[in-house]
Amino acid sequence: MHAKDITLSEYEVTDVILTHQHCDHVGTFDDFPKARFHLQDVEMSFATGRHMCNGHYDEHMRSNRFFTLVFKLGDMLNGYRNLHELAASPVHVVPGHDPLVMQYYPAPSPELEGIVVRLDVAPKT
Repeated sequence: MHAKDITLSEYEVTDVILTHQHCDHVGTFDDFPKARFHLQDVEMSFATGRHMCNGHYDEHMRSNRFFTLVFKLGDMLNGYRNLHELAASPVHVVPGHDPLVMQYYPAPSPELEGIVVRLDVAPKT
């Protein structure tokens, strides 16, 4: 929800609870200038640690297009470039939050089809 979609003024919001720090959840934090943000310590540790990465759709990464909620476009495009330089091949770059990942990679079993995929194997052709 965006601040303009609620009846409160963004200046009246004093507390915001974040479930996690993905950009699609915290991307409008600056719309609430008076708010105090609440986040679990474990999530803050994860979000500032070595395992955090922004999810990007495959189409964005392959065409160097950016999300509309990006704060630093240059940093994002540099990140795309770094991913492709570090990967052994383009198929080794797996964007998160992209529903196509479920189509690109096989499920570990028929029971898990459409729920989880194996990223340790080559994508489907």
